[in-house]
Amino acid sequence: MCAALPDGGRDANLVRIRICATDGRTYDNPCLLECAGVDPLFQGSCDDPPSCIEQCIDAVFPWEKFVTKPYLLGYRFSDDLNEGALYFRPVPEAGVIDDALQRLRSQDAALDGALVRLEQIEADWADHTGFMVGSVAEWEERSPWAPLGERRGVPGNALTIKDVTGTIDVADITAESGAELLEIIGKSLAFPGTNAFIGGNGDEAEIMVCIAPPWADRIAADHSGIEDVQRKLAEHAALPLSWWPAPHRKHLEECGRVDARGMVPLVAKPEQMIVMVCGGLGNLHALALHSFGPTKAVTRPF
Repeated sequence: MCAALPDGGRDANLVRIRICATDGRTYDNPCLLECAGVDPLFQGSCDDPPSCIEQCIDAVFPWEKFVTKPYLLGYRFSDDLNEGALYFRPVPEAGVIDDALQRLRSQDAALDGALVRLEQIEADWADHTGFMVGSVAEWEERSPWAPLGERRGVPGNALTIKDVTGTIDVADITAESGAELLEIIGKSLAFPGTNAFIGGNGDEAEIMVCIAPPWADRIAADHSGIEDVQRKLAEHAALPLSWWPAPHRKHLEECGRVDARGMVPLVAKPEQMIVMVCGGLGNLHALALHSFGPTKAVTRPF
């Protein structure tokens, strides 16, 4: 049954989420939209049209090749932390994204050159290791800290390569401060089965932590600098010794992994937390990439 909600109203099952539809009308919630039999265009009022960034996306991607049923594809962008909304686009046919990327590359020689070099690196790694290679781009302009490459002694264009086991998403919508956000991120990094807890005294592993700009701004406001951020991440990324079975507890104690708190830190030193900023302005997530083995990240200019 469809019913309009009063301003600010909500119940256990339905929240007021305005959606602009393809008929040019704004609906108070997805139920009303569905009952009207129209497709969603973007989240928010039709009086607040898509941003310039979205219009640029429209110019790049050939939407006419898309199938008709709409699906959630990405974020709307906003400088307001609380207004990063989701917008709707149809699902593309196979190859459309690749076609759009090729168009961008044809218009930007520097971008094309960088991608050519990255693709060669990926091909070399795949040939020699059989591993899948992925890439994450830092948004230096929206970072409250110096670029990762510069912090690692390589100013200008830099590429950092690190072996990782995969990606871990960290999400939160409750924290009220940057300190609380950093605590959530740090505690999410430590779990008993990660490779960083296997063998050694904790100085072998490195953890890459990718933080979205809205979170980075809040975290930076509550901490004196990137070194303080790394220190707090390392402090929070620890588990009680009691979390492990007896054989593991004995091994961790013999390796000197238990600190004065009776906790087992994920890393021995704060600088083993490699922090960078990436993601959209509506993004309320962090991305963690754990070490696969006792290897170190390498940063080189390009």
